Amino acid sequence: MKKHNAAFALVGSALLAFSCFTMKVQADSYDRPFRFIFTDTYEGRITGPQTKDNDSSVYMWYSSGTPSSYEAKVIAFTNPNAYEWTDCSGGYRYKFKHGQKRLMYNYVKENGYSTAGVYGYHQSSAGTASGYWSPDSVYEPGVLPASDYLK
Repeated sequence: MKKHNAAFALVGSALLAFSCFTMKVQADSYDRPFRFIFTDTYEGRITGPQTKDNDSSVYMWYSSGTPSSYEAKVIAFTNPNAYEWTDCSGGYRYKFKHGQKRLMYNYVKENGYSTAGVYGYHQSSAGTASGYWSPDSVYEPGVLPASDYLK
């Protein structure tokens, strides 16, 4: 009987420990569309504000557009209704080429904000860049890591 109770306790402890490692963390990894319309004035464009649930990287995929590339960084909205924002990129910026999917470092949650966005800019001529982005990320094969930033 003692062996049975010990085995039962061991299995129960293992299941409890395993459940701690498999608990889901809330994240908004839903891919939403974006469209940057760049003009000849070289002004940047921003995505709409989205709630950021955790400190994971921001995801972006440049699926179509007329510029061969654009650069982007992560921002936090200080007043989402008025599109007021602050740079939360930590100095990390990324170059997106057609078809590229990337993760981007950011400090939105660490700096006390809850709403993220992406600031995109193009430095040569007018054009449109479209794709999908997410304020939180999950692993996906083929996505360039956040460590692949412009230096």
